[in-house]
Amino acid sequence: MSDKQDKNKTKQEQEINDLKQKIKDLENKWKRSMADYINYKKRAEQEKSAIVEFSNLVLIKNLLPIIDNLKLASQHTEDVGIKMIYNQFEDVLKKEGVSKIEAINKEFDPNTMEAVEKEGEESDNKKAVVKAVVKEGYTFNEKVIRPAQVVVTYK
Repeated sequence: MSDKQDKNKTKQEQEINDLKQKIKDLENKWKRSMADYINYKKRAEQEKSAIVEFSNLVLIKNLLPIIDNLKLASQHTEDVGIKMIYNQFEDVLKKEGVSKIEAINKEFDPNTMEAVEKEGEESDNKKAVVKAVVKEGYTFNEKVIRPAQVVVTYK
């Protein structure tokens, strides 16, 4: 082989190697772009979910006074319709992830309850127990959205 052929072969090999390197670089860029796109989609979905949950939370907080009034109305009337509406309202809230905070005869929990009245002497050897609920408390997806207002007695 002549020098010219060797140079051409070496030049072609170099071009092949350069092209292989370009292909690897483009593959890496493509993989990074795909990973970035997948991460973007996940982040966008999480943000969308957070916005929906926040919107639901705001709506539910605005509905709580209405359910309080329906409960009062159902307690002071024999109207079956009012009681039925109150029960339907509670069922819808449950389906949407809203739960009442169970408090009666439970130990007082300052994370989920607010003591509005105390009965008896407070001391280290007595437990604070909920005697009555003044206003229902609620959680939404396990987060307290309104603490239960309770009457506490010491036993």
